[in-house]
Amino acid sequence: MTLARSTAGSTQDVFLKEVKKELRDDLRKGKAQFWEKMINEAGSRQDIFRITKWARASDPFQPPPLQIGDDIFESQAKKAAALRRATLERRSAEDDIGDPWEVEVSPSPLPFQAAVSLDEATDVVLRTGNTSPGSDNITTAFLRACWPQIADYTRLIYVCCLTLGHHPRAITFDPDKTEVMHFSRQNDHYSPPVFHGTIEKRPEESLRWLGIWLDR
Repeated sequence: MTLARSTAGSTQDVFLKEVKKELRDDLRKGKAQFWEKMINEAGSRQDIFRITKWARASDPFQPPPLQIGDDIFESQAKKAAALRRATLERRSAEDDIGDPWEVEVSPSPLPFQAAVSLDEATDVVLRTGNTSPGSDNITTAFLRACWPQIADYTRLIYVCCLTLGHHPRAITFDPDKTEVMHFSRQNDHYSPPVFHGTIEKRPEESLRWLGIWLDR
């Protein structure tokens, strides 16, 4: 009886060793065939990067998974999407806390006079720091030469613009001498349009991006 049990036990051990050896051989062959196929089918840099990434050992210090409610997210992309939904998409403008110090102020005209003296008009037109021609190609020297004839008319134009709060040509910039920089501004429906060359920008859409015009 003892001999029979010993023979049966040794036979079972031999069988298990053979099965383990066959399993290791099959795994080794399968891995070799898998990597050989991956290398042969690699045709781009992305494929090479994917192969080298898989070949590296995994970092033992992996970030912990993210749990939101009953859901668990492990990859970085899924974590980012879950955080966006949980923190940003669940709120809207209606959830904003009201500001008790915010007071609605109705627009009012600026307290200035519409009177313009001849000295003020002369100072604005002839004593400017930039003597280069404007968008109409009129130089300061030309204006200075004909100033005695156009001084009163120019002053009257300034007076009318201040009285009406509007200029027939609005605000004009030469695109060859200026460039625009982006700054956030609130909508202003009371300002005149802005012309940059032949492009007209209305206040409700232009003052949102129109910030500073730099003289080149």
